Amino acid sequence: MATHEVEQSDYRAAEKLLAELNDPPATLVEKAAALRQLDSDRADRLNRLEAEEKEHDLTVGGGTRIFIALLIGIATGSSYIIVTLLAAHLHGLPVESTLVQLGVLTTGWAGCCAVFIDKRMVSAALIFGLGTLCAIFIPKWVFEATAAAVIGGNAIIGWIWQVHEQKRQDPPS
Repeated sequence: MATHEVEQSDYRAAEKLLAELNDPPATLVEKAAALRQLDSDRADRLNRLEAEEKEHDLTVGGGTRIFIALLIGIATGSSYIIVTLLAAHLHGLPVESTLVQLGVLTTGWAGCCAVFIDKRMVSAALIFGLGTLCAIFIPKWVFEATAAAVIGGNAIIGWIWQVHEQKRQDPPS
């Protein structure tokens, strides 16, 4: 009977049956112990996977993320207005002509926010940030800075995604 329980991978029943024997066969005792260890290893692995799943669960901390996103939105909106007015004042330009700079600043913020989503986006964020600074402090280059930031940043993002997709399709063997 104990042999049947071991073959069915039911180490609990096998151990109960083996405990009733005065001199249980050593091989069955070892097999039951191996099944117990295997079950324990599976339970440990399952616990680790559940902990990892919880760690990556997007619903955990959702309220905090929403609050932080609102703060970033308020700070971003305020900074757009302040930087636009500051650039117009520093260079003696009408506020309307600095609206393009505001668009460049938007791409700069988008690049910085992309880093929060994926750390690989840091080079794209730096390009957007450089374009933003160039557009703010050298207004006559605003269109060139915007074009360079958008083309360069998007090219890097495309390259990053292409490399990621290639790695996903060709897993290491």
